[in-house]
Amino acid sequence: MSFMHKIIFSIVLFMAGIVTFPQTPHAFKYQAAVRRINGDMVVNQAVAFRISILSGSVSGPVSYSERQPATTNSFGLVTLEVGRGTVLSGSFINIAWGSTNHFVKVEVDTTGGTNYLFMGTSELLSVPYSFSANTASDDNDRDSANELQTLSKPNDTTISLRVSLKTKLLIKSSYLTIDQIYT
Repeated sequence: MSFMHKIIFSIVLFMAGIVTFPQTPHAFKYQAAVRRINGDMVVNQAVAFRISILSGSVSGPVSYSERQPATTNSFGLVTLEVGRGTVLSGSFINIAWGSTNHFVKVEVDTTGGTNYLFMGTSELLSVPYSFSANTASDDNDRDSANELQTLSKPNDTTISLRVSLKTKLLIKSSYLTIDQIYT
């Protein structure tokens, strides 16, 4: 493989990395054991949940509500991804998580229909994933020049990556020059 091909291959990999940069998922896992009113486990059966996110208190207004069909396993367990169900009201992505306490209200229909029985309401608490937000900071200066990273290699090859309100990829070499801005 020639030097030129290596450069182009590296650029393609780098750009693919920028495009596929991981983002915070707009959902959270919820797992439940499903039982009938008499306490018997609901095993290997289609069920349906109505999940609501309440604001402020256990009886607060509904910020978001969704329907989640699921099938229990041999232990009567289901695992849901709240935020990825069929939306009944509100918008999961627009919930103002930092403005007040939030609660999850869970209702289930053990036949898979829409005749839901109330299972309970619980406060949503911090999870380890969210603790990383405490250590993240913004330098607030909005000066993209101090965000500039420059890598150099012999043979007049320069790679620059600017991380700010826009990401700029600048690659210069004696063979190739690419200047691309992603917004």
